[in-house]
Amino acid sequence: MAAVPTALTGLVNSAVGLWFLRMFIGIAGGTFVVCQYWSTAMFAPSIVGKANGFVGGWGNLGGGVTLLVMGSGLMPLFLKFMPVERAWRTVSLVPAALALITGVSVFFLSDDSPIPSKAHQRSTRRLIVDEGEQQKTDTIKDSIWFAARKPATWFLFIHYMMCFGVELTMLDWTAHSLAPPHYCGRIGWMNLFARGSGGWASDISNSRFGLKGRIWTHAVFLVLEGLFVIVMAFVNTLPAALSVMVLFSIAVQATEGTTFAIVPYVDPAVGTVAGIVSSGGNIGGMIFNTFFIFMKYDDVFLTLGICILASVPLCLCMNIDPTSAIVAEDEEAGDTSAIGDESPATDLSSPLIA
Repeated sequence: MAAVPTALTGLVNSAVGLWFLRMFIGIAGGTFVVCQYWSTAMFAPSIVGKANGFVGGWGNLGGGVTLLVMGSGLMPLFLKFMPVERAWRTVSLVPAALALITGVSVFFLSDDSPIPSKAHQRSTRRLIVDEGEQQKTDTIKDSIWFAARKPATWFLFIHYMMCFGVELTMLDWTAHSLAPPHYCGRIGWMNLFARGSGGWASDISNSRFGLKGRIWTHAVFLVLEGLFVIVMAFVNTLPAALSVMVLFSIAVQATEGTTFAIVPYVDPAVGTVAGIVSSGGNIGGMIFNTFFIFMKYDDVFLTLGICILASVPLCLCMNIDPTSAIVAEDEEAGDTSAIGDESPATDLSSPLIA
């Protein structure tokens, strides 16, 4: 889906055409949600934070790589052989081809789950017992309802607004007001490790303190992120601003990692929860970017930092049931392979535990 509209970029002759292309490319970005669900299904609960963190981080890394490769590499190369008008209309064929190759490779070369029959069953159905007798299969509407009625889903939605949404806002400001775009590309490269580091820290806390450890680790990174945004309001030199931006980027990307280390525990409808939570990032980016229209930069940073810190107490309200409906279902069926050790390191609360 991403390859076709990207390849058609060179045919755009109006703003409306560009809007439509951007819309379809944005829809293709929904693969992030599918990918987060996939990595949750593929990896054990004890390392799901690292898995989701590195997968999501390397996905966001594409933004930084694109800025560097397209702007500093491919575009100058194309300009050597053709005029500007033709160059920018042709250069998009390269990422389109890469997207097509990636999609075909994933389809033919990847396993969809470690145990296909069980994983497929768990991802497509939840048993609802009506008066102890009748059982029926969930519809998509039911899955959305199950996920949306959990307060933790919306708490994480707000927190993702406060991390990924703020990151989009800060990077946009950096590219337009602070430094050339290639600096943003270098900051984006920190997704190579920063988001995964947040998931890794969450896994360590989980091994020692259980699910509460994940939530508290998440809260700590949120606090650090908020503080670094506030500090940005008081720096007066470019080197200082870039240094704070680096620290902020590490903290905000780690917060994104800790967010999706918690997502699999909210509800067995992991895909729906991930979809709701991830939408918070884009919504936050759109809202926060409007702040620059009405406020000075310093006031925007202070406002964003205060909003981030104000969202931290929501961690205290995350009353996530650590009992997995899937594990309970396996017990009733006589399958104890999913139970394993009862130590905190095993962390039985994952809805996709193998």
